[in-house]
Amino acid sequence: MTTKKKNTILINPWTIGIGSSVFGVLIIRLIDSLTGSKILLTIWSFIKAIIINVFGFFNQEFQWKLYGLIFLFLSGPLIGILILWIISKIQGSNIELSPEWMKYKKDTFDGIIYKWNYKKGYDDKYKIEEIIAYCPKCECQLVDERCPNCKSVFYNQLKPHYELEPLIIHRIEKKST
Repeated sequence: MTTKKKNTILINPWTIGIGSSVFGVLIIRLIDSLTGSKILLTIWSFIKAIIINVFGFFNQEFQWKLYGLIFLFLSGPLIGILILWIISKIQGSNIELSPEWMKYKKDTFDGIIYKWNYKKGYDDKYKIEEIIAYCPKCECQLVDERCPNCKSVFYNQLKPHYELEPLIIHRIEKKST
């Protein structure tokens, strides 16, 4: 086996997860045998006690008192009103977050129609994405500087994306002032 394959196996998340668990149990078992302690037995007893108590809790029978039923019937509508209030706040904040300039998704540069979309990044800033060129005659999407519909050719007229983004941003800024 080559060293590259060995490194790939050793770096594999499954190998690391299973290997570290087995290694940890072996270390605890070695400590148990050398010191005469019962660490593994103590850990197992602790886990078993937790599981027994959890199952015991869920197997108990409960009886509803009158004040419990009154509280249940009063809390239902209150929780419903709280949920509706939270939903209205979320929807209200979404409406405010959509700026007016985001409707600007189509323009003509040097006689060619371009359409694009915006995407909000992790830094809460919008980025221009999916800039696509369209034929100015029939508005069909261009493929390799050619229109598949009307067979028009637009060699050396298409702008690269790195030029289009600043032009779009410039027009957005110009319209907002």
